[in-house]
Amino acid sequence: MRTREAGFTLVEVLVALFLLALGLLAVAPMFVYATRVAAASADLGTVDARAVHRLEVLRATDFSALVATVNGSSIKYGLFLNALISFLLVAGAIYFFIARPDRGVRAHLHDEAEATGAERG
Repeated sequence: MRTREAGFTLVEVLVALFLLALGLLAVAPMFVYATRVAAASADLGTVDARAVHRLEVLRATDFSALVATVNGSSIKYGLFLNALISFLLVAGAIYFFIARPDRGVRAHLHDEAEATGAERG
């Protein structure tokens, strides 16, 4: 008389390995994509840091000593340059860090809303 031993059969092990391999193959492209995005993000971070440094150097430069003299009158155009640079830096920061990302998020949400509306309709 033969007793049945506890454990898995060879067929059960092969099916489990097949399902595991199938799951790993499905997940593998996500790892490749994540690696590419992380590398691109690191590149953008480096570029961002360099750009911020250059803008800070530009903002720290004092142009107030620049003066033009015309017919005995002095025109302090350096003060205007300081104000103009400050304005452009603040306006650029608002555009690139607030307005532009907001526009992208709104477009993405609009596309998702159209996609779900098309699926329902």
